[in-house]
Amino acid sequence: MRHALETEPTVKHPSAALACISLCCSLLGAGCAEDGSRAEPLDYPSKGGPPEPCPDPGQEQLSTDAATVFGVDAVELLAGVQPRQPQPLFWVPYDGVGATAYGPGVSTTSVTLTLSLREGEPVQQRSFSQPDPVGYWCPSSVELPVRVTLQSADGALDQQLDTVLEFWSRSNAGLGAFVPTAELAGSLDFAQGEGQELLGLHIGASLWPGGSRGSVAPELRVLGSIRAPRLLPRGALGGSSESATPSLPQRWNLLAVWPRREACSSGTVYDAADQPDGWSAQQAARELTSHGAGTLVTAEGSTPVQFTIEPPTGLVCLEGDLRQSPELSFEVTGRLAAVASEPPAPLEHLDASARFLLRV
Repeated sequence: MRHALETEPTVKHPSAALACISLCCSLLGAGCAEDGSRAEPLDYPSKGGPPEPCPDPGQEQLSTDAATVFGVDAVELLAGVQPRQPQPLFWVPYDGVGATAYGPGVSTTSVTLTLSLREGEPVQQRSFSQPDPVGYWCPSSVELPVRVTLQSADGALDQQLDTVLEFWSRSNAGLGAFVPTAELAGSLDFAQGEGQELLGLHIGASLWPGGSRGSVAPELRVLGSIRAPRLLPRGALGGSSESATPSLPQRWNLLAVWPRREACSSGTVYDAADQPDGWSAQQAARELTSHGAGTLVTAEGSTPVQFTIEPPTGLVCLEGDLRQSPELSFEVTGRLAAVASEPPAPLEHLDASARFLLRV
């Protein structure tokens, strides 16, 4: 885990401020200047790169029962992220292009996502036989040929499509597909404005053990033009200006999202218990706290201390893209406090708190 100090602590014992900040930095692996102010994180080998390019990956075709670079075969990979229950689906107030309307309109239902391997088609794998160049991350990936069934309880979506499910780790995968208008099934009714033509729907989803998230977006063009009109960027816009505060977007260029409507101005909204890459924000906070005991040494003597991270609850914003970096980050509240001892320690009144950015 890599961690960076987000703000200076609020210290209830002013004479201990510098020592507290220094210890916070030591415990968290964050860099601090000599005066206790914020500095850049320690110089860990970065995987954000790119001082050196990745070599060309090895590409191979595998059978569905052959072990992949992630240690299991395609059948087990798919089973690990297979959605096991319906998710809430929200039809949202689409305003990506004016003078359009759709049915069922703004409402809430549920969606069932089911995936199966397409028989007789190979698995595509890209992997690197050599270690990553220092300062760079070279991600391996595995692509599974899948058949996707997407059905909403209100009948608006009843789609079956063939696409590729790409894994960036054993516990994180994503898919995307475009469904032309002529192939759309279900009762969804889209009324485009004058001079516009609905070309079809984009369907995207990401999956992890125990959860999934996704969206449905229309693709339109002006009649007589070979180019689609300029749309808002994919995904919901608006929301809070603070990345750690998920909120409802003010504008939408999507028709539907699952399993929630909230969005972040930076990052992606997850429940604190979700495990998008095999761990949750709650697990990361508890793991750090389990290593938080230490001793603060000053000229006056030693003080036993405990650093704790408050596990997040509810919705959190995780920043990062697992297709480009192995790291995700999120904000938490940390506390450094003296542990009661006999005789009383020199800094027995030490009690400091701060907001931290955890990079996991």
